[in-house]
Amino acid sequence: SLPLLVFLHFAQHSCIGTMWWSVFAVCLLLAVVESSSNHAVKSLHITSDIKNRYATTHVTSRVANTGDKANKVPFYVTFPDSAFLTEFAIEENGREIKATLHKNEDIKDLDKEFGEDVLSVFVRDANQFAVLVNVEAKAEVTFKLTYEELLSRHLEIYSHNIHVNPQQIVDDLKVTVNIEEPTIITYLKVLKFHGFSNVFSRDNDKDSEIATIENKSPQSKVIVWAPSADQQRAMNAKGIQGEIVVQYNLDRLEHAEPYLVDDGHYFADFFAVEALPSLKKHVIFVIDYSYSMEGEKFEEFKQAMDVILPYLSAKDYFSIVLAQSFAEAWSPSTLYRKGPDTQDEVDREEMLKSEHNLTDTLSPQFLVEASPANVELALKYLKEAELGGSYLMGGLKTAVDLANLGADQWNSESDSPLPLIVFLSDGQPTIGEVDEAVIVNQVTSLNTKHVPIYSLAFGYYADYEFLRKLSLNNHGFVWKVYRDEDASQQIVYYYKHIASPVLTDLAFTYFPTKVEEVTRHEFPVFFRGMEIAVAGKLKDAVTENDTIGELTANIPSVSEAHNHSIPVGRKVAGNSAEKTFAFLKLRQLLGELHRLPEDSDKSSLEEKIENLALKYSFMTSLTSLVIEKPDGSKTVAEFTPLKQAPPLEKTDLKKISWLKEYLTDDAADHVSVTLKEHSYNLALKPGEETFGKCNVNYMSGECRHFQKCALAIFEDDVAEFLPYKCDIAGDYLGACCPFHVS
Repeated sequence: SLPLLVFLHFAQHSCIGTMWWSVFAVCLLLAVVESSSNHAVKSLHITSDIKNRYATTHVTSRVANTGDKANKVPFYVTFPDSAFLTEFAIEENGREIKATLHKNEDIKDLDKEFGEDVLSVFVRDANQFAVLVNVEAKAEVTFKLTYEELLSRHLEIYSHNIHVNPQQIVDDLKVTVNIEEPTIITYLKVLKFHGFSNVFSRDNDKDSEIATIENKSPQSKVIVWAPSADQQRAMNAKGIQGEIVVQYNLDRLEHAEPYLVDDGHYFADFFAVEALPSLKKHVIFVIDYSYSMEGEKFEEFKQAMDVILPYLSAKDYFSIVLAQSFAEAWSPSTLYRKGPDTQDEVDREEMLKSEHNLTDTLSPQFLVEASPANVELALKYLKEAELGGSYLMGGLKTAVDLANLGADQWNSESDSPLPLIVFLSDGQPTIGEVDEAVIVNQVTSLNTKHVPIYSLAFGYYADYEFLRKLSLNNHGFVWKVYRDEDASQQIVYYYKHIASPVLTDLAFTYFPTKVEEVTRHEFPVFFRGMEIAVAGKLKDAVTENDTIGELTANIPSVSEAHNHSIPVGRKVAGNSAEKTFAFLKLRQLLGELHRLPEDSDKSSLEEKIENLALKYSFMTSLTSLVIEKPDGSKTVAEFTPLKQAPPLEKTDLKKISWLKEYLTDDAADHVSVTLKEHSYNLALKPGEETFGKCNVNYMSGECRHFQKCALAIFEDDVAEFLPYKCDIAGDYLGACCPFHVS
C-alpha cells in the first residue's frame, strides 16, 4: 500500500495591513520539478553538533522572492528516517512563529491544510519536510528546522548523512559538522559529495576535495564543507542534489565500554568489542523465488550471492530454502520439496518432476558445510533453479525447521553454530497461507529457539511492513533494498552487518537501588563492528565510585557466562545522555507498538509514546506540529516517509486489452473510445506537447496524450488507468505521466 501524502504548509498573505499564516508538511514519493525562477536561496546553512554519538542538526535557509509581485517560495529539507524532527520556525520582518507539538487526539478537530507543486527528489531511507510560503515582492523569509538522531555504528563506522538539495546555485552554502566524543577519534573521513542514487558506487567512496577538517583535539573535530558557486555549478549546473557523508570511529580498549553521566543524572552505556573471534554460524537463506524476481532483480540477487556465499568461513554451515510454488531446500545430493496443504494433484505432480533426487523429509544433509566445493555447487543451483509462485509460509517454516534440526544436531558441541535466518522477498505471499498477520504469528510460534530473522525488502513491491513485523517479532531487523544500479551491493552490505557474530545473550542488568529507568538492555546477538547503546536515569543516591549493574554475555571460548561490572561512568557536561535515553526509549516503544497485532488494545502504549514525544518535542506518528496564526486559528501538520516510485514501463497501445475493440483503423489520426459512459478522442498520432502538471498516486508528472504514456499496468484492467486519467481540450483522452517514466 502507498503512504498517505500529508503536508505542512506555510503561506503568508497580506490584506490591508493584516497577515495570516497556514502550514503544511510533505513526504513525496517522487517529484522532479524545475526550480521556480521567482525565488532565490540567499543562504543555506546546515550545522550538525555531534556529542557522544548524539547528532542535533540545524537547517537555516534565507529565501527571497525576486519577483515584482507576491509569490510562493519553497523550503524543503530531507532528513534520515531514523531521526526525529524536533523544531520548526519561520521568520519574516523580525517576527518568528514557532510550531508546537501536540497529541493527534487533542487536535483531531483542527484543519489540515495541503499544498501543491512542492519540489522533491527521491532519497533512500528518508523523510522530506517541505514548505511553500507566499512572500511579498522583493521580500525575504528565513526558515529554521531542527532534527535529532543517535548515530548507529555498523561495520566499525559511525556515519552521519546530511542531505543537501537547494536545486539552485546558492552563493552562501555551508555545511558544518562539530564532533565531540569522550574518547580519541581514530578515523575520520568526509566522502565526496554524491547524488541520491547508486549510493554504493566506488566513485562515491572517494574523499571530498572541498571539505576541510580542523583538529581541535584528539576527541574533537570540526568539518566544514562550503562549495563556491562555481564548484556547485561544476557538480550540477541547475543546483546540487545529493548528500555529504561524514564517517568516523573511536579508540577502544579491549573489553572496555565508555559509560557517561550527564548533568541531569542520566547515563549512557556504549558497548562494542573487537578482540573476540567470530562465532561459528549456520546461515539459513530463505529466498522468495517468485516470478516477480524475473529479469534484472534476479541477476542482481545472483550477483550478491556470488559474493555472500564465498564470504562464509570454512567453519560455517549454510542452508538454502527457496519459496516458490512450493518450499524447496537444497543439498549437494538431494532436494527437499513440500507444498501447501491446499496443493492440488496437478501441482503436486509438477512439484515431483525433477532430475534431482527428491525427499519430503529434512535431514542433516541440508545443513551444508561452507566448503569451497559446496559453495560452488550452491551458486550453480541458484542460477539454474526455476521461479514460481510465492509460498512464503512454507519457506519460512522450512527455515525454522532447519534451524531446529541444526540445534539438535550440534547440541553436544561446546561451540555449536549459531543459527541466523536471512529472508529476502520482493513481493507478497500468493500460495498457501496469504494472510501476512497469520504468517507472522505462526512463524513466531514455531520459532521456539528464538532464531533471529533478518529480512531484506527487495524493490518497490516488497511488503516492508510485513517483513518489519516478522523480524521485530523474531529478534531481528529489516532493511530496504532499492532497485538501482547498486542493488547487489546493497544486499552484500546489509549481509555483512550480520556476517560476524562474536557474542550471544548479551544483557545489561542494572541494580534497582541504583537505576530508576532503563532502555532495552537484552540483546540476543552482538556482531563485530556494531555498537549497542543503553541509557537510563540514575537515582540521586548514586555516587561516583558506585557500581550500578552487571554485564553478562556468552563467549564460545568460555564455558560460563562472562560477567563484567558496570561503573557509574565519567561525567560529561550537557544533556546528551538524557537525549540518548529519550531517543532510544521512544524508538523502543514505537517498535513495540508495531509488533502488536492490529486488533490488540494499543491505548496504554500509545499514551507512553505520546507523553515521551511531547516531553522531548519529538514528532512521531502520534504527534503533530501545530502553528497558531495571528488570528488565533490553528493549523495541523503530519507527514510520512518518502517511498521510491513504482517501476512503470510503457507498452504498445495494441497490448491494452480494453482498447482493442477501438483500434481497427491504423490510418486514423484518432478514434473514439468510451469510458464510464463518456466518449473521448484517443489520439493515435499525437505530438510531444504536454497539458499541465498533475499528480497521481503521490507521483508528480505532466498530462500527455494517452498514446505518449500507455503504461504496462494499464494492459489488463481499465481500473488501473482511471487514477492516471487527465482531460485534454477537445475531449482528448490524457494520462498523467510521472516524471520518472522515460
